[in-house]
Amino acid sequence: MDTTDEIVKLVRTVAGLPRDDQNRILRLVDLLSLAPFHVQQQSLALVRSLIDANPRTKSECAAGIDELIAYLERTVVGADERPANWIALRGAFLRSTVQ
Repeated sequence: MDTTDEIVKLVRTVAGLPRDDQNRILRLVDLLSLAPFHVQQQSLALVRSLIDANPRTKSECAAGIDELIAYLERTVVGADERPANWIALRGAFLRSTVQ
């Protein structure tokens, strides 16, 4: 199966889910696309721990996903709310380092 077929299958699967679940997935994808690599890796570890916990009900699983969304909102969205002088200082520091 090529990537296009996998994407179509995924979209169809998500389309069949209840709207709340669709919204959670869309929010996760949106936040992960904005997250730096280390936050993406931490999020993956959180998903693995949720799976390893073997939630017994949908509400337990949804609660774990909601915690992950809250974590991403704090780290990704919260980063956008830092004071402008912090962002300017960080930008100046990054420009002065070898990357």
